[in-house]
Formats: sequence, structure tokens, C-alpha cells
Amino acid sequence: MIDVGARQSALKTERETLQSARVLAMIDGGEFDSRRLAEIDTELAALDDVSVVIARRASQQAKDDAERRRTAAVAVVQGREIERGVELVRAQQHATGLAEAILRFKELTDQQITALDEFDLNAPLSLLPAQVDRRLSHLVIATVLSTLSRTGAFGNIEWTAAPPDALGAWPDYEKTACASALESTINPQGNSDDDATTSDDATKQ
Repeated sequence: MIDVGARQSALKTERETLQSARVLAMIDGGEFDSRRLAEIDTELAALDDVSVVIARRASQQAKDDAERRRTAAVAVVQGREIERGVELVRAQQHATGLAEAILRFKELTDQQITALDEFDLNAPLSLLPAQVDRRLSHLVIATVLSTLSRTGAFGNIEWTAAPPDALGAWPDYEKTACASALESTINPQGNSDDDATTSDDATKQ
């Protein structure tokens, strides 16, 4: 493709030279052939038209490129919006499931306390609602923050750090907190027998 700018510059330089030569010819009374000047003017006029066409094409190309980018961006945005909606539905379902499971867990804990009361057994402190809520909050915090955030904050929600062992299996965390105390409550005789056996063994040794 012709370098229009370079060609125009060369022709204008040549025209200036020829125009100077024509002036000198007129002064000296000499002859001057103006045909080359006419050719240059004709070519420069044509090059002006070429420049217009090139500029128009470049402008259209830029518009086409911008439209293609916009179309691609719109497709991405629309596609991601559909995916965001799907993920929000999943998030809501899981959040609702979490809340319902926690509520059911608390109801079962209350039923344990009621059953212990019926047999005049004192419920372990670890089963008290405040303690249960504290442990459940640790589990939720540890799970959410380990995935979403390392700063202890998520949007308008700010949480204190949960114990490291809360990052494991939830049943294991609850068992560690309650199992021993609960077993002592519902099977005190078994503990006494164990203590007696241990004492007898120690005496025999």
C-alpha cells in the first residue's frame, strides 16, 4: 500500500523546486515546461482523495472494532449475570439449609437437656444454649472465613477468629466439647467402676 503522506511530501518538495525554476525562467526570459507541475497538482489532488478514503476506512474500522469489542463484552456480562443468578440460588439454598440444620441441632440439644431433667440429671454446661451457640458460631466462622476471607470481615459482617480446631469436621469439634461430660452425666456408675478398677489394679501392683 502506498505511503500517502510520504508521497505527498515528496511531490510538494518537487513542486516547490519547479515553481522556483519557473519564476527564474520568467525573470531571465527563458522557457519553462509547466507540464510536470500540472502532473504534480493532479497527483496531489488524487492523493487528497486517497487520504479521505483511507481516513474514512480507518474510522469505519475503528467503529467496527469497537462494536465487536462491545458485543463481546455484552456477551460476557450477560453470560456472567446468568451464572451469578445460579450461584445466588445455590448460596441461598445452602444458607437456608445451614440455618435449618443449626436450628434442628439446637432443638435436639434442648431435647437432650429435657430428657436429663426428667431423670434429675444435671445437663453438662457444654449443652447450655449459650455454649452451643458459641461453638456453632465458631464452626460457621471457621468455615466461611477459611473460604471467603482472611481478614475476619466479610462485607458488613465482622467476626473474631475461631479456634483452629474448628476448621476440622464439625461432629469432631462438638464431640471434643461434649462427649466426656455427657458420658459422665448419663453413666456415673460406669465412671465409678472404672475408677474402682483402676484403684484395684494399682493395689495389686
